[in-house]
Amino acid sequence: MKKKSFLMTGIAVAVILFAMIYWFEFSEPNPFPPTEQLLEEINNSYPEVTAKLIQDTSFVDERHVVVPFISNENMYGLSYWVWKNHEWQIAEIDTSGIPRLFKANKNNPSSYYFVWNIHPGDALGSIEFYFVRDRNFYVSDNIHTYSPKIQMMKEVSLKDKSYGVMQLPEEWVTIIEEFSKSQLANKPSPSFQHFFPDQSMYFGWIPYDEMKRESYPELSSNGGGFSTGDDVELEHVMIFNRVDVEYLK
Repeated sequence: MKKKSFLMTGIAVAVILFAMIYWFEFSEPNPFPPTEQLLEEINNSYPEVTAKLIQDTSFVDERHVVVPFISNENMYGLSYWVWKNHEWQIAEIDTSGIPRLFKANKNNPSSYYFVWNIHPGDALGSIEFYFVRDRNFYVSDNIHTYSPKIQMMKEVSLKDKSYGVMQLPEEWVTIIEEFSKSQLANKPSPSFQHFFPDQSMYFGWIPYDEMKRESYPELSSNGGGFSTGDDVELEHVMIFNRVDVEYLK
């Protein structure tokens, strides 16, 4: 009888613990904090930034939010927020506004977003974002395989606002996923478990002024950062020169 009682107690405790963990980790996020609270938490987490204005709040998904801001020193930065441990937390602050690749889920390229906040003093008119897969040739089991170069471009205007959050175009995601599947099938390896599986695929960007001339954003490139850990994955995006891509247009 005691054994049965202990068993029932153990099951009850396990159910309660499971329910608490599920509630704590997977419950629906609370409403996102108001502007005043965002500013306070940014400045408490990274006092050097002294943020003064929240420009917008962009939900990548229900648990990831990108918040562009302007500081007292006139820096145009980005803060990244995650719903974790049953509260909204700052995962990273970046006072450099040049484009980066934000991966909400590193194993799912449809969750990748370009993010930026360009200083108006750089006087940029537009940005061209590129996805490139270099041509490749390899031999496996006496089978010769050639992969042509792929280059895709998406242009974004900066005339209306300095900041932006842009999801990877669907066509880009499809190519990445299909190429990754073929690579995994032909060469299974732990190193292929995360995107990107091959260094021949990468992203880039070209900044232009309002006259469509290449113009490097000096003011947007200067800045620092703050991170609480590995809750947000941000990748550097290479800056291209027009001569590198113009011949394919």
